[in-house]
Amino acid sequence: MIAGFFFIFYFAICMFLASCSNPLPAPDPQQEQEVLMKQLAADTSMQLAIENSYEFRKNLVWTTQQAYDVVAGGSPSAGGRWYVLSINKNGTDTIWRSEHPAKMTDALLSDPDGNRTPEIFLCFKDGWQLLSLGNPPSLLPALVLNQALQKDSALLKCNLNQAWIETGKGRRLISIQNNKLSISSPNP
Repeated sequence: MIAGFFFIFYFAICMFLASCSNPLPAPDPQQEQEVLMKQLAADTSMQLAIENSYEFRKNLVWTTQQAYDVVAGGSPSAGGRWYVLSINKNGTDTIWRSEHPAKMTDALLSDPDGNRTPEIFLCFKDGWQLLSLGNPPSLLPALVLNQALQKDSALLKCNLNQAWIETGKGRRLISIQNNKLSISSPNP
């Protein structure tokens, strides 16, 4: 038994001395710098992805019995999605969902056609879209609206009964007839 213990003790000491006599080589500073630069680049790209992603949520109240939630989110690499949810006494229902590559910045609710069914003006970084909440809901072409806003460097404003563009030359009312958007001449 003592011989076995002596053998194990002798073996451990030999291993220790063998490892001490062969020290590890000093790390190459160039390799260390390359590894650190790769880690920094990975952290930076992840940080940029987080900073460029976005979330948008806005509650739009139509009546005491009816409201709409506009929810959007995305990132440059994954694209963007947006949803319009109807909220009423029966619960929540998804009315519309779509993909859009640009960041959503605002949503406004109005009834410019006076049919007691609201339209939602959706502002994206690259322009406006108009969602009519009729039965069935439809996305209306908003090229006329985008051109008017860019041309006059104007602001879109809404209340529950009408929508208009505020320009330096006056107010231009927005109307919808047969699912077509039109904009009046400026009224001072």
